[in-house]
Amino acid sequence: ASGNAGAAAQKQSQRHREILQDYETEFRKLKANMRTSRERAQLLPSVRSKISEHHDANGALLRERSGINHSNQEMLRLHQQAEEAKNRLSMQRSLFNKIGGNVEDLRQRFPVINDVLGKIH
Repeated sequence: ASGNAGAAAQKQSQRHREILQDYETEFRKLKANMRTSRERAQLLPSVRSKISEHHDANGALLRERSGINHSNQEMLRLHQQAEEAKNRLSMQRSLFNKIGGNVEDLRQRFPVINDVLGKIH
């Protein structure tokens, strides 16, 4: 009978070791899951911060692009004004050259006008 009691105690002890191993395995899994969850939780604010920084950077780039577009439009407007001024000055030069040519013709045709113009200069 004592042999049966010893075998039963040994069997019970073996069963308790198996249960303990199962609990230890489950504990390690839970501990690893908790660590992973904690790491994710710690990364989440970092990721949100990075996303926020990205949105801020995009906003800054959009504002920069808008400023560049505005400057570009202003340059185009000033260039157009300069072209118009150049064309007007060119027309005035042509007109003055034509007037100068007409005055020269008059001086050559009429010597009296040539004398008057000579006294003006």
